[in-house]
Amino acid sequence: MVHCLGYSAFAGILLVSAGCATSSPVVSNRPPMVVPQVTQMCDLLVMWPMTTPAAFRGNVGVNTPAIESLVANRILDIVREQCPNGEMVRPALAAPVAAIPGYAAALDGTRMTALELQTAMSALERGAHYLLVPTIEQWNQSRTDDPIGAFITPKNRIAISLRLMRLDPPAVAGSFTFRNRSRLTLNQPAARLLGDDFDRALRGLLGDPVNRAP
Repeated sequence: MVHCLGYSAFAGILLVSAGCATSSPVVSNRPPMVVPQVTQMCDLLVMWPMTTPAAFRGNVGVNTPAIESLVANRILDIVREQCPNGEMVRPALAAPVAAIPGYAAALDGTRMTALELQTAMSALERGAHYLLVPTIEQWNQSRTDDPIGAFITPKNRIAISLRLMRLDPPAVAGSFTFRNRSRLTLNQPAARLLGDDFDRALRGLLGDPVNRAP
């Protein structure tokens, strides 16, 4: 809760501004709407979200597994609108890492991890034709007990990228990066920035309801 004692003018501004505390999100690298949609016979698996090393910042500590779980469940809910049998896959990293021939080359220098290579191979062995790869790029969460700080404190900010990979033969079928930030710091969780705009962007990535033959 923001303590407004002695700051009535600022409290008034905050009350007027509270209804629009979140800015318009930005989605970059949106794919052309040619990616086929998941059908009832689900051939798409979803990888457990990866997190970049510097993703979590701000003055509020967060639980990394809890944030990853929140993002994973949000994605899986959207996938299951079109594919009730959609699943999340999170295999243990094996040594040596098994990789689909040509998978790394298909990414053309895009950052990847050994776990993604292992997950892609596991998905292919389970009969999937596509793998959805989410990455939490940024998850900044801040709070302030000062009305002035609501305007100047680093704001809540998130960035999540998703890449749809065809597995055989390997190719990037589509990708997007979702970004959103708060206009004010009102001691609210960064999770509220993951709203309907994210859902619409993900539905767009999955594409129109047509046959999804590889």
